[in-house]
Amino acid sequence: MGKKGHIRDTFLTAIRRMRPPSIPKLDRTNPDKWFISWNHDVPHQLWDKYPRKRIRIKIYDQINRYSGAEREEYAELRLKLWQYNVTKNGYNPFEEELADLHLITEKAGKVADEILETEESLKNETNILNALDAFIESRRFRSKNVNTISTWLGVKKWFSEWLMEKGLAHLTVSQITRKHVAEALADNKNKKDKKGNNLWSNRTYNNNLSNISSIFNWFVKEEMISVNPFRGKIDKLKTTSGKNEWYRREILHDLIPYIKNVQPELYYVIQFTYHLAVRSQQELIKLKIADIDFSLKRIRFRKEVSKNGREEYREWSDRFDYILSQMQLQQYPADFYIFGSGGKPGTRPAGKNTFANFYRPIKDKFTLAMEYTIYSFKHTRVVHEMMKGTDAYEIQYLCRHSSLEETLTYMRGFDIKLRNLYNTDDLTI
Repeated sequence: MGKKGHIRDTFLTAIRRMRPPSIPKLDRTNPDKWFISWNHDVPHQLWDKYPRKRIRIKIYDQINRYSGAEREEYAELRLKLWQYNVTKNGYNPFEEELADLHLITEKAGKVADEILETEESLKNETNILNALDAFIESRRFRSKNVNTISTWLGVKKWFSEWLMEKGLAHLTVSQITRKHVAEALADNKNKKDKKGNNLWSNRTYNNNLSNISSIFNWFVKEEMISVNPFRGKIDKLKTTSGKNEWYRREILHDLIPYIKNVQPELYYVIQFTYHLAVRSQQELIKLKIADIDFSLKRIRFRKEVSKNGREEYREWSDRFDYILSQMQLQQYPADFYIFGSGGKPGTRPAGKNTFANFYRPIKDKFTLAMEYTIYSFKHTRVVHEMMKGTDAYEIQYLCRHSSLEETLTYMRGFDIKLRNLYNTDDLTI
């Protein structure tokens, strides 16, 4: 039985055990102040107003206006009357208080109903921009992960800007329709960059559709609207599944020495991506020198950096320890980004496309297909570990994946026959 159930049962038992009042008696202890008294259980509605659940009731009933035999006669008369009222007529000394309490409760109920009606009315009239702000604040309260907050801020930005461009920023949440959201998504999908390409891919469109739907589902939960006006009513666009191809030794043999020679910053980015299984774009550019523990040979992924929002540590190999010694990071302040603006340690992180731009001409030189990316070096590490016979759960730990299923998607390029073709020296970069 839960705590609430125990309290309820105790309460009901106490009500059932309410005792009848005692028989009123005349108290003559003080010759100047006679009174009639009896013990009476306090009704449960008034328990919080009295120190005990059974109290002594005292009635003077003008007995002391008389004296001598006259007072004695009058007191006996009043005693018999009170004995009858209490034991036979069901007299309740708390009746007036209960009536007042009922009146107060009734008024409080009406006030509560009025407040609820007002709140409901206000919710239905919540401005859409204010509602979006409220959603963002709710996310800030729930999550400290900057990546998650950044995603929601991005959704708020494009939808708010579209509403303002169309002169619809004055609408309430309940006035937003499926047509509004569909047009906002389509208009943003069709926006072009300087090269004439769509700013949103089909995958980005689908992600934004899911995210804006989640926001409106929150509006439903908060009772700003009764239903999501476009749930299941806007189709997702077809997408092609992106595939990061792992690097064979034939490619790595010439590629890595070349990158190290012509673009050393990119070379170190690749080493971090491979040895620490880092998400090159989302995580790597946010790492700071303070995150490197040179004495314990491990790196910290702060919760605002990590995809899952948890702070984690991962140890590194002797090979990577040698790479770090070449970078000479200990000469820089601890608050510097490892890969700052331009790819070197600095106070500002590198731009998200910095290293992709570094890599593009090199890919062209080696005629590498689009599936070969910087992120592919993480896939390469996973395939190498499979070739070594490393347990799948150890690989999951290395990659900081929340499930083994996620890790298995990185193993799609693995062929068990490769174990016979690759030497141990081939399984690193």
